[in-house]
Amino acid sequence: MVAKTLNEDSLGKITNGEEISLLTLDWLEATKDMIAPHFQGILYLLAGYALQKKAKTIFIDSRKFLFHPSDDLIGPWRTKNISPIYNEAGVKKFAFLLPPGSPIPPTNGQNMLDEKFPTGFFSSESELRKWLSS
Repeated sequence: MVAKTLNEDSLGKITNGEEISLLTLDWLEATKDMIAPHFQGILYLLAGYALQKKAKTIFIDSRKFLFHPSDDLIGPWRTKNISPIYNEAGVKKFAFLLPPGSPIPPTNGQNMLDEKFPTGFFSSESELRKWLSS
């Protein structure tokens, strides 16, 4: 699969694999210096691409993600501002690739609040890709 780069900066890279309707965000180690507006901006950008490309699956590679967002940013703010865009885009599955040894949330494979698609959490890229394609 050849993925087309849609956006790339010091914090991450967003690519699109059109033939399999996969949008990917690869976070980079520079996220250690990120602030909340950067985080929010990249999530808006990713959601905008999901809507534009009608992405059916989204894959977040967070193995190098070093920013520690507040619970408000990963909960209520995301639910209010980002989730409706993913729903409108028609996202079917959303997955996070976690660093080795990270705990897998108990919500693994379930729909998050106000989302019409399940979110999976994985420590193996091959397992993540298998789940996304099933």
